[in-house]
Amino acid sequence: NFVPILLSGEDISEADPIKFRKQLKNLFLQQYEKRLEAKFDQLDNDRLILIIDDFQKCNIKQEPKSKIIKSITQIYNNLIFTGNATILFMPFINRKKENINLFQDFTHFHILEFNVEQRHKIINRWNSLGREDLESRNEVISMNERADRYIRNLLTSNLLPSNPISILTLLQALEAQGSSDNIIVNSFDLFVGNSINKHVKKKDDYDFYIEFLTYYCYFLFEEKIKEIDKSSFNTVFKEFLALGKVEMEFEDVLNNLINAKILRAREGGYISLANKYTYYYFVAKHISQKLHDPYFKELIVKISKRVYREEFYNIILFLTHFSKEPFIIENLFDNANELFKEVPIAKLEDDIILINDLVDTLPKLVV
Repeated sequence: NFVPILLSGEDISEADPIKFRKQLKNLFLQQYEKRLEAKFDQLDNDRLILIIDDFQKCNIKQEPKSKIIKSITQIYNNLIFTGNATILFMPFINRKKENINLFQDFTHFHILEFNVEQRHKIINRWNSLGREDLESRNEVISMNERADRYIRNLLTSNLLPSNPISILTLLQALEAQGSSDNIIVNSFDLFVGNSINKHVKKKDDYDFYIEFLTYYCYFLFEEKIKEIDKSSFNTVFKEFLALGKVEMEFEDVLNNLINAKILRAREGGYISLANKYTYYYFVAKHISQKLHDPYFKELIVKISKRVYREEFYNIILFLTHFSKEPFIIENLFDNANELFKEVPIAKLEDDIILINDLVDTLPKLVV
Protein backbone atom coordinates (compact mmCIF):
# COMPACT_ATOMS: atom_id res chain seq x y z
CA ASN A 1 0.00 0.00 0.00
CA PHE A 2 1.66 3.17 -1.24
CA VAL A 3 0.71 6.75 -0.41
CA PRO A 4 1.24 9.34 -3.18
CA ILE A 5 1.94 12.98 -2.24
CA LEU A 6 1.96 15.72 -4.85
CA LEU A 7 4.51 18.55 -4.62
CA SER A 8 5.18 21.45 -6.93
CA GLY A 9 8.72 22.30 -7.94
CA GLU A 10 8.08 25.65 -6.30
CA ASP A 11 7.47 23.88 -2.95
CA ILE A 12 10.96 22.42 -2.74
CA SER A 13 13.14 24.53 -0.48
CA GLU A 14 14.52 22.30 2.28
CA ALA A 15 17.51 19.95 2.10
CA ASP A 16 17.31 19.08 5.79
CA PRO A 17 15.54 15.66 6.00
CA ILE A 18 13.58 16.57 9.16
CA LYS A 19 12.29 19.86 7.74
CA PHE A 20 11.47 18.22 4.41
CA ARG A 21 9.52 15.47 6.20
CA LYS A 22 7.55 18.17 8.04
CA GLN A 23 6.79 19.83 4.70
CA LEU A 24 5.58 16.48 3.33
CA LYS A 25 3.36 16.07 6.39
CA ASN A 26 1.70 19.44 5.80
CA LEU A 27 1.05 18.54 2.15
CA PHE A 28 -0.29 15.12 3.20
CA LEU A 29 -2.80 16.72 5.58
CA GLN A 30 -3.90 19.15 2.84
CA GLN A 31 -4.36 16.41 0.25
CA TYR A 32 -5.96 13.82 2.52
CA GLU A 33 -7.59 14.42 5.94
CA LYS A 34 -6.25 16.10 9.08
CA ARG A 35 -7.49 13.23 11.23
CA LEU A 36 -4.88 11.00 9.52
CA GLU A 37 -1.95 12.87 11.07
CA ALA A 38 -1.01 9.95 13.32
CA LYS A 39 -1.12 7.60 10.32
CA PHE A 40 1.42 9.72 8.47
CA ASP A 41 3.80 9.68 11.44
CA GLN A 42 3.79 5.88 11.26
CA LEU A 43 4.49 5.70 7.50
CA ASP A 44 7.86 4.40 6.34
CA ASN A 45 9.61 6.42 3.65
CA ASP A 46 9.44 3.38 1.34
CA ARG A 47 5.64 3.59 1.33
CA LEU A 48 5.59 7.18 0.09
CA ILE A 49 5.46 8.07 -3.60
CA LEU A 50 6.59 11.65 -4.11
CA ILE A 51 5.25 13.21 -7.32
CA ILE A 52 7.20 16.41 -7.90
CA ASP A 53 5.36 18.33 -10.60
CA ASP A 54 6.75 21.21 -12.69
CA PHE A 55 10.25 20.68 -11.37
CA GLN A 56 11.53 23.37 -13.73
CA LYS A 57 9.81 25.91 -11.44
CA CYS A 58 12.20 25.13 -8.58
CA ASN A 59 13.87 28.52 -8.21
CA ILE A 60 16.74 27.49 -5.93
CA LYS A 61 20.30 28.15 -7.08
CA GLN A 62 22.28 25.33 -8.68
CA GLU A 63 24.46 24.08 -5.81
CA PRO A 64 21.72 24.10 -3.11
CA LYS A 65 19.33 22.51 -5.63
CA SER A 66 21.81 19.67 -6.20
CA LYS A 67 22.09 19.17 -2.45
CA ILE A 68 18.31 19.05 -2.01
CA ILE A 69 17.73 16.57 -4.85
CA LYS A 70 20.58 14.36 -3.69
CA SER A 71 19.14 14.34 -0.17
CA ILE A 72 15.66 13.45 -1.41
CA THR A 73 16.88 10.61 -3.65
CA GLN A 74 18.94 9.10 -0.83
CA ILE A 75 15.99 8.98 1.59
CA TYR A 76 13.00 8.27 -0.69
CA ASN A 77 12.96 5.45 -3.22
CA ASN A 78 9.71 6.22 -5.02
CA LEU A 79 10.16 9.50 -6.87
CA ILE A 80 8.45 10.89 -9.95
CA PHE A 81 9.68 14.18 -11.38
CA THR A 82 7.60 15.86 -14.09
CA GLY A 83 8.31 19.01 -16.05
CA ASN A 84 9.02 20.37 -19.47
CA ALA A 85 12.03 19.35 -21.54
CA THR A 86 14.31 21.85 -19.79
CA ILE A 87 14.65 19.67 -16.67
CA LEU A 88 16.79 17.24 -18.68
CA PHE A 89 19.26 20.03 -19.38
CA MET A 90 19.27 21.72 -15.99
CA PRO A 91 22.82 22.32 -14.78
CA PHE A 92 23.55 20.74 -11.37
CA ILE A 93 26.80 21.60 -9.62
CA ASN A 94 28.33 19.86 -6.62
CA ARG A 95 30.56 21.36 -3.92
CA LYS A 96 33.60 20.87 -6.15
CA LYS A 97 31.91 23.05 -8.80
CA GLU A 98 31.60 20.04 -11.11
CA ASN A 99 28.63 19.47 -13.40
CA ILE A 100 26.65 16.38 -12.41
CA ASN A 101 23.57 14.61 -13.77
CA LEU A 102 21.19 13.90 -10.90
CA PHE A 103 18.66 12.19 -13.16
CA GLN A 104 21.00 9.67 -14.79
CA ASP A 105 19.65 6.80 -12.64
CA PHE A 106 16.02 7.68 -13.38
CA THR A 107 13.90 6.16 -16.13
CA HIS A 108 12.90 8.91 -18.56
CA PHE A 109 9.48 9.17 -20.22
CA HIS A 110 8.29 11.73 -22.75
CA ILE A 111 4.73 12.62 -23.78
CA LEU A 112 5.11 12.61 -27.54
CA GLU A 113 2.91 14.49 -29.93
CA PHE A 114 0.65 12.43 -32.19
CA ASN A 115 1.51 12.03 -35.83
CA VAL A 116 -1.20 12.12 -38.52
CA GLU A 117 -1.95 8.39 -38.28
CA GLN A 118 -2.25 8.41 -34.49
CA ARG A 119 -4.44 11.51 -34.61
CA HIS A 120 -6.77 9.83 -37.10
CA LYS A 121 -7.00 6.71 -34.91
CA ILE A 122 -8.05 8.64 -31.80
CA ILE A 123 -10.58 10.70 -33.80
CA ASN A 124 -12.05 7.51 -35.29
CA ARG A 125 -12.15 5.83 -31.87
CA TRP A 126 -13.99 8.80 -30.37
CA ASN A 127 -16.56 9.08 -33.17
CA SER A 128 -17.12 5.30 -33.35
CA LEU A 129 -18.27 4.98 -29.73
CA GLY A 130 -21.90 3.87 -29.83
CA ARG A 131 -21.83 3.74 -33.65
CA GLU A 132 -20.32 0.30 -34.24
CA ASP A 133 -23.03 -0.94 -36.62
CA LEU A 134 -22.49 -0.88 -40.39
CA GLU A 135 -25.36 1.55 -40.94
CA SER A 136 -23.51 4.22 -38.95
CA ARG A 137 -20.21 3.78 -40.78
CA ASN A 138 -20.84 6.52 -43.36
CA GLU A 139 -21.81 8.89 -40.56
CA VAL A 140 -18.57 8.11 -38.71
CA ILE A 141 -16.49 8.71 -41.85
CA SER A 142 -18.16 12.10 -42.33
CA MET A 143 -17.61 13.02 -38.67
CA ASN A 144 -13.96 11.94 -38.88
CA GLU A 145 -13.32 14.16 -41.90
CA ARG A 146 -14.94 17.17 -40.23
CA ALA A 147 -13.12 16.65 -36.93
CA ASP A 148 -9.76 16.07 -38.60
CA ARG A 149 -10.13 19.23 -40.70
CA TYR A 150 -10.82 21.52 -37.76
CA ILE A 151 -8.30 19.92 -35.41
CA ARG A 152 -5.64 20.12 -38.12
CA ASN A 153 -6.38 23.84 -38.61
CA LEU A 154 -5.94 24.50 -34.90
CA LEU A 155 -2.75 22.48 -34.61
CA THR A 156 -1.14 24.11 -37.64
CA SER A 157 -1.85 27.51 -36.02
CA ASN A 158 0.52 26.41 -33.20
CA LEU A 159 -2.11 27.29 -30.61
CA LEU A 160 -2.10 23.78 -29.14
CA PRO A 161 0.28 20.82 -29.06
CA SER A 162 -0.75 17.66 -30.92
CA ASN A 163 -0.90 15.52 -27.78
CA PRO A 164 -3.72 13.21 -26.65
CA ILE A 165 -5.17 15.60 -24.05
CA SER A 166 -5.43 18.49 -26.52
CA ILE A 167 -7.03 16.34 -29.22
CA LEU A 168 -9.56 14.80 -26.83
CA THR A 169 -10.52 18.25 -25.53
CA LEU A 170 -11.01 19.50 -29.09
CA LEU A 171 -13.19 16.47 -29.89
CA GLN A 172 -15.24 17.13 -26.77
CA ALA A 173 -15.70 20.76 -27.79
CA LEU A 174 -16.70 19.83 -31.33
CA GLU A 175 -19.23 17.30 -30.07
CA ALA A 176 -20.70 19.76 -27.56
CA GLN A 177 -21.03 22.44 -30.23
CA GLY A 178 -22.87 20.19 -32.66
CA SER A 179 -21.41 22.26 -35.52
CA SER A 180 -17.96 23.57 -36.30
CA ASP A 181 -18.84 27.28 -36.41
CA ASN A 182 -17.36 28.09 -33.00
CA ILE A 183 -15.03 25.15 -32.44
CA ILE A 184 -12.03 27.34 -31.59
CA VAL A 185 -13.82 29.37 -28.93
CA ASN A 186 -15.52 26.27 -27.50
CA SER A 187 -12.19 24.45 -27.28
CA PHE A 188 -10.56 27.21 -25.31
CA ASP A 189 -13.67 27.66 -23.19
CA LEU A 190 -13.08 24.05 -22.14
CA PHE A 191 -9.33 24.44 -21.60
CA VAL A 192 -9.67 27.60 -19.52
CA GLY A 193 -12.89 26.55 -17.79
CA ASN A 194 -11.58 23.16 -16.70
CA SER A 195 -8.37 24.71 -15.40
CA ILE A 196 -10.21 27.30 -13.29
CA ASN A 197 -12.90 24.93 -11.98
CA LYS A 198 -10.27 22.56 -10.60
CA HIS A 199 -8.86 25.24 -8.31
CA VAL A 200 -11.78 27.53 -7.46
CA LYS A 201 -13.56 26.43 -4.29
CA LYS A 202 -16.76 28.36 -4.95
CA LYS A 203 -18.13 27.59 -8.40
CA ASP A 204 -20.10 30.86 -8.26
CA ASP A 205 -16.77 32.70 -8.53
CA TYR A 206 -16.04 31.28 -12.00
CA ASP A 207 -17.43 34.35 -13.83
CA PHE A 208 -15.26 36.62 -11.69
CA TYR A 209 -12.08 34.85 -12.83
CA ILE A 210 -13.12 34.98 -16.49
CA GLU A 211 -13.92 38.71 -16.28
CA PHE A 212 -10.69 39.48 -14.45
CA LEU A 213 -8.55 37.56 -16.98
CA THR A 214 -10.31 39.40 -19.80
CA TYR A 215 -9.53 42.72 -18.12
CA TYR A 216 -5.92 41.77 -17.27
CA CYS A 217 -5.00 40.40 -20.71
CA TYR A 218 -6.31 43.49 -22.44
CA PHE A 219 -4.26 45.58 -20.01
CA LEU A 220 -1.14 43.70 -21.15
CA PHE A 221 -2.13 44.22 -24.78
CA GLU A 222 -2.70 47.96 -24.29
CA GLU A 223 0.56 48.43 -22.39
CA LYS A 224 2.47 46.28 -24.92
CA ILE A 225 3.97 44.10 -22.17
CA LYS A 226 3.96 40.38 -21.43
CA GLU A 227 4.59 40.37 -17.68
CA ILE A 228 4.45 42.63 -14.60
CA ASP A 229 5.75 42.41 -11.05
CA LYS A 230 3.49 41.29 -8.22
CA SER A 231 2.95 44.82 -6.92
CA SER A 232 1.77 46.05 -10.35
CA PHE A 233 -0.41 42.99 -10.71
CA ASN A 234 -2.05 43.85 -7.39
CA THR A 235 -2.67 47.39 -8.68
CA VAL A 236 -4.42 46.04 -11.79
CA PHE A 237 -6.44 43.71 -9.55
CA LYS A 238 -7.59 46.63 -7.35
CA GLU A 239 -8.52 48.67 -10.44
CA PHE A 240 -10.67 45.75 -11.58
CA LEU A 241 -12.39 45.51 -8.17
CA ALA A 242 -13.05 49.26 -8.29
CA LEU A 243 -15.31 48.65 -11.29
CA GLY A 244 -17.83 47.28 -8.81
CA LYS A 245 -16.90 43.62 -8.99
CA VAL A 246 -17.33 41.11 -6.15
CA GLU A 247 -14.74 41.50 -3.40
CA MET A 248 -12.05 38.81 -3.57
CA GLU A 249 -8.75 38.28 -1.77
CA PHE A 250 -5.77 39.12 -3.96
CA GLU A 251 -3.54 36.26 -2.76
CA ASP A 252 -6.34 33.70 -3.20
CA VAL A 253 -7.03 34.79 -6.77
CA LEU A 254 -3.34 34.90 -7.68
CA ASN A 255 -2.60 31.47 -6.19
CA ASN A 256 -5.65 29.90 -7.84
CA LEU A 257 -4.64 31.22 -11.26
CA ILE A 258 -1.06 30.02 -10.78
CA ASN A 259 -2.22 26.56 -9.63
CA ALA A 260 -4.58 26.43 -12.62
CA LYS A 261 -1.51 27.02 -14.84
CA ILE A 262 -3.07 30.12 -16.35
CA LEU A 263 -0.57 32.46 -14.71
CA ARG A 264 3.06 31.76 -13.96
CA ALA A 265 5.17 33.20 -11.14
CA ARG A 266 8.66 33.87 -12.44
CA GLU A 267 11.93 34.44 -10.64
CA GLY A 268 12.19 37.96 -9.31
CA GLY A 269 8.50 38.17 -8.42
CA TYR A 270 7.20 38.67 -11.96
CA ILE A 271 3.80 37.40 -13.08
CA SER A 272 3.24 36.25 -16.66
CA LEU A 273 0.70 34.20 -18.58
CA ALA A 274 1.55 30.51 -18.78
CA ASN A 275 0.42 30.17 -22.42
CA LYS A 276 0.23 32.46 -25.41
CA TYR A 277 -3.19 31.16 -26.42
CA THR A 278 -4.64 32.42 -23.09
CA TYR A 279 -3.48 35.93 -23.98
CA TYR A 280 -4.91 35.81 -27.52
CA TYR A 281 -8.19 34.31 -26.30
CA PHE A 282 -8.91 36.94 -23.63
CA VAL A 283 -7.73 39.95 -25.64
CA ALA A 284 -10.10 38.91 -28.43
CA LYS A 285 -12.87 38.33 -25.88
CA HIS A 286 -12.45 41.87 -24.54
CA ILE A 287 -12.49 43.43 -28.02
CA SER A 288 -15.55 41.37 -29.01
CA GLN A 289 -17.45 42.90 -26.06
CA LYS A 290 -16.64 46.46 -27.19
CA LEU A 291 -17.52 46.35 -30.88
CA HIS A 292 -20.10 49.11 -30.43
CA ASP A 293 -17.27 51.49 -29.47
CA PRO A 294 -15.69 53.39 -32.44
CA TYR A 295 -12.28 53.14 -30.74
CA PHE A 296 -12.34 49.35 -30.92
CA LYS A 297 -13.58 49.34 -34.49
CA GLU A 298 -10.59 51.48 -35.40
CA LEU A 299 -8.37 49.10 -33.42
CA ILE A 300 -9.63 46.17 -35.49
CA VAL A 301 -8.83 48.10 -38.67
CA LYS A 302 -5.26 48.68 -37.44
CA ILE A 303 -4.47 45.13 -36.36
CA SER A 304 -6.15 43.65 -39.46
CA LYS A 305 -3.53 45.46 -41.55
CA ARG A 306 -0.77 43.72 -39.58
CA VAL A 307 -1.93 40.11 -39.43
CA TYR A 308 1.56 39.11 -40.55
CA ARG A 309 2.44 39.45 -36.86
CA GLU A 310 1.68 36.31 -34.81
CA GLU A 311 0.02 38.31 -32.04
CA PHE A 312 -2.43 40.15 -34.29
CA TYR A 313 -3.14 37.12 -36.46
CA ASN A 314 -4.21 35.01 -33.48
CA ILE A 315 -6.25 37.80 -31.89
CA ILE A 316 -8.15 38.22 -35.17
CA LEU A 317 -8.52 34.43 -35.41
CA PHE A 318 -10.26 34.27 -32.03
CA LEU A 319 -12.19 37.47 -32.69
CA THR A 320 -13.82 36.07 -35.83
CA HIS A 321 -15.09 33.18 -33.72
CA PHE A 322 -16.25 35.30 -30.78
CA SER A 323 -18.19 37.62 -33.05
CA LYS A 324 -19.96 37.24 -36.38
CA GLU A 325 -19.99 41.01 -36.87
CA PRO A 326 -19.76 41.48 -40.70
CA PHE A 327 -17.45 44.46 -40.18
CA ILE A 328 -14.58 42.18 -39.10
CA ILE A 329 -14.65 39.90 -42.15
CA GLU A 330 -15.34 42.80 -44.52
CA ASN A 331 -12.30 44.61 -43.14
CA LEU A 332 -10.09 41.55 -43.72
CA PHE A 333 -11.35 41.27 -47.30
CA ASP A 334 -10.69 44.98 -47.92
CA ASN A 335 -7.11 44.59 -46.71
CA ALA A 336 -6.56 41.53 -48.89
CA ASN A 337 -7.94 43.33 -51.93
CA GLU A 338 -5.70 46.32 -51.22
CA LEU A 339 -2.62 44.11 -51.12
CA PHE A 340 -3.38 42.58 -54.52
CA LYS A 341 -5.17 45.51 -56.18
CA GLU A 342 -2.70 45.55 -59.10
CA VAL A 343 -3.04 41.83 -59.74
CA PRO A 344 -5.86 40.89 -62.17
CA ILE A 345 -8.42 38.33 -61.03
CA ALA A 346 -7.63 34.84 -62.30
CA LYS A 347 -10.25 33.74 -64.83
CA LEU A 348 -8.56 30.42 -65.64
CA GLU A 349 -8.76 31.22 -69.37
CA ASP A 350 -6.00 33.08 -71.23
CA ASP A 351 -4.06 33.40 -67.97
CA ILE A 352 -3.35 29.64 -67.90
CA ILE A 353 -2.25 29.17 -71.53
CA LEU A 354 1.28 28.37 -70.33
CA ILE A 355 0.00 25.59 -68.08
CA ASN A 356 -2.14 24.15 -70.86
CA ASP A 357 0.86 24.15 -73.18
CA LEU A 358 2.90 22.28 -70.55
CA VAL A 359 0.16 19.64 -70.26
CA ASP A 360 0.48 19.03 -73.99
CA THR A 361 4.28 19.07 -74.22
CA LEU A 362 5.35 17.37 -70.97
CA PRO A 363 4.45 13.79 -72.07
CA LYS A 364 6.56 14.26 -75.24
CA LEU A 365 9.49 15.62 -73.19
CA VAL A 366 9.34 12.70 -70.77
CA VAL A 367 9.36 10.20 -73.65
